[in-house]
Amino acid sequence: MSGRSEVVRRFLDGELDGAEREALARVRAERPDLDEELSSLARIKGALGDQRDRIAAPDDLADRVMATVADRPHRRRGRLGRRAISLWPAGALALLLFLLATAPYARRHRASEPPLPAPAAEKRLLK
Repeated sequence: MSGRSEVVRRFLDGELDGAEREALARVRAERPDLDEELSSLARIKGALGDQRDRIAAPDDLADRVMATVADRPHRRRGRLGRRAISLWPAGALALLLFLLATAPYARRHRASEPPLPAPAAEKRLLK
């Protein structure tokens, strides 16, 4: 929750301390539109009341959920599952296109390099 949302929630719930109430009063004096917004939120909160207390989950909800989960067959998949199987052709195609696109540059680079020394010259270099 953002800092502003937290202050508004605490204001509506009457949880602000003295310093916070004074700071909010200064901001409300500078911004009349904020007064209207806070009043609207207070009306909404009043209209809703404590709805969360009126709507309760059935007593057997946890048992029903656990029974439903237990009835389902356990399927174990790899980390990527079926998605990995369907993505490998796209990866192979991307690699092939990359190699085809860079092949001319690789050939030009090899052509500009001096030829490799003959085996006899290599032996002299290694000594």
